[in-house]
Amino acid sequence: MPTVHETVYPRLKSAPSRRELVDLYTPTEGELEVAERSSKGEPARLAFLVLLKTFQRLGYFIALREVPRGIVEFIAHDRGMLIVPEATEYDDSGTRRRHVKIIRQYLRVKSFDETGQLVLSTAVRLAAERMEDLADIINVAIEELVRESFELPGFSTLHKEAKRGRAEVNRTLYRRVSDAIGTDYQSRMDLLLAELDSESRKTRWDALKQDAKSPTLTHVRDLLERQRWLALERSPVALSTLLPEVKLRQFALEAKSLDAARMLEMAPQKRYTLAAALIDLQNARVLDDLAEMFIKRMMRTHRHGREALAMDRLKHQERTDGLIHRLHEVLLAWSVEGNVEERLAANRRCAGTRQCRAARAMRGPCCPSRQQLLSISLAFLSGASIDAVSHLAGASISFNDTRSVPWNGAHSCPGPRGQPRRVAFLAGIIVQS
Repeated sequence: MPTVHETVYPRLKSAPSRRELVDLYTPTEGELEVAERSSKGEPARLAFLVLLKTFQRLGYFIALREVPRGIVEFIAHDRGMLIVPEATEYDDSGTRRRHVKIIRQYLRVKSFDETGQLVLSTAVRLAAERMEDLADIINVAIEELVRESFELPGFSTLHKEAKRGRAEVNRTLYRRVSDAIGTDYQSRMDLLLAELDSESRKTRWDALKQDAKSPTLTHVRDLLERQRWLALERSPVALSTLLPEVKLRQFALEAKSLDAARMLEMAPQKRYTLAAALIDLQNARVLDDLAEMFIKRMMRTHRHGREALAMDRLKHQERTDGLIHRLHEVLLAWSVEGNVEERLAANRRCAGTRQCRAARAMRGPCCPSRQQLLSISLAFLSGASIDAVSHLAGASISFNDTRSVPWNGAHSCPGPRGQPRRVAFLAGIIVQS
């Protein structure tokens, strides 16, 4: 049962702050005029103002003796009273009843009568169709009564109506689900609750209520087997089309808290609805666990793949750097002045020796970058044809000074027209070596 503190049902603070007293309980000029017209004597006017201001704060009338002393003294001092008069007989007097009618007319508030009861019942049942917690249903009912300008009834009245309305809505949902699943599925539910396991001497209902094992790779077979069993026990009708999500979850949790004997004692329509809801919930949880296991396995595979790729790169880094350095030396040697035989001889002399550094000063203005040489080497390593690598080499070589022009087929670095093709050929020889 929800308490008044769990809802928005208004109540007075026992010790309001000075700011709250000024903002909430200071009478306006219009309210003072109404008090003057409707009451004779300072005690009656004070009682009228206290009743008016507390009703504005609460939405219902309370006895003057239940109002915190600090509120009464603040209103009295605001009226210029040095001594607060006692009004012990006011709560049972005809003056209070007359004041209540005047306040209702002044604030245009309707008393909680049969019309208010109808508004409350309608609001409660509409809220119960999409809510299960009584506190939430009560809050919706309070909001609707305030919107319709009705005086709020006692909290017990709200609680009883909310409980009654929720029970009526749930019975309607039980009947809807029971009619939709059919008699065959109802018989299967009865067997689920009554049939005993030969080994454990427990019903299958007890196995259904048990949570699945933790979603780890060692339990994957158990989870798959449990999911296949639950898929066979599921309702032939999708419960999500018959029940709101909050009701479906609440019914499943209620069923999980009951043993087979308690389930068999309840009304059939409720029993079938709760059992079907629990099966649906447990099946959803198993599917979530399997999905979580799959995600974990894929993340583990990706992590191992990244680690293996990093190790492979580290393992071949020295060999790759050596090949690129070797190709760089050959290209530098090839760029010296002379005929083909002289260039080949220079390559033989400087390949792998320090003579390639001397060729650096003799070469022309062309100097492919390390990234360009890497592209040529990787093309050979991937099995590209000589023509493809020749084109790549030609596109990569250009002048590096102010005379630099882009490669356009016949014009490139100083040397024979077939230089890019021969460079690619020599690079291939080095890579294959």
